[in-house]
Parts: sequence; structure tokens; C-alpha cells
Amino acid sequence: MAIILLTSAQKNALLSNTSFANQVKWAVLDKAVYWAGHNGSTPPGGLERWRKSKTLALTIQNSPSMADSFDIVKRFLVSVKNTPCVNDQVTYDEAAVITYLLSGSGTNQFDVMSDTWFDQELVYQP
Repeated sequence: MAIILLTSAQKNALLSNTSFANQVKWAVLDKAVYWAGHNGSTPPGGLERWRKSKTLALTIQNSPSMADSFDIVKRFLVSVKNTPCVNDQVTYDEAAVITYLLSGSGTNQFDVMSDTWFDQELVYQP
């Protein structure tokens, strides 16, 4: 068995997959809870990142529908482009890919992707 990268067709299929979109949404909302609740004591990335992350997190918590954005789902798929997550020995199954991204590599890739998304959004924070 080999775990390989998603093809463009598979990414397009995931783009319209409700379960994938829900995982993305909850990853963003969970990351917002993390940053909104962080007290600023030795934050990852330093105090400036913490300040910006907390501001963005509070914005998301005040308007959770932001996490439903189709653009976020697309950006998550861009983030996963170099993450092998498809078993090439079985018929392609979107649910299996989502399960693998959640825990198959030993790391919740949705959590990693939400960090990447937050970092990209922080570029636009004052």
C-alpha cells in the first residue's frame, strides 16, 4: 500500500463534499476557540502573532458563519497539496481521505491546515 497525493479530480470532488467542508469549518472554529482563550503567556509565534490571532479569533467567534466560506475550503485544499492522503491500492473514497486527514498520518491535518489558514489571514490583520 502506498499513500499518495490527491489528484486534481479528487480535490475537485472534495471541494463539493459536505463532510470535508464541515471538517474545515470545525477546524477553523476550534482554532478560533484556542486563540480566543489563550492568555498570551508564551504563545506560539510570539506576542504579535498572539495579538493578531486573538483579534481574528474573536471576530470569527462573533460571526461564526465566516467559517462556512467556500474560499476557506478551497484554501484548505491548496494547503493539503503536498500531503499524501490517498491509498492507491483501493478504490478512491472521500470518506477514507477525510478519515486519513483527521488521524491517519499521526497528525490531524485539519488542525495543521487551520494553522496555515490563520497564518495567511494574519497577513491582512493590522
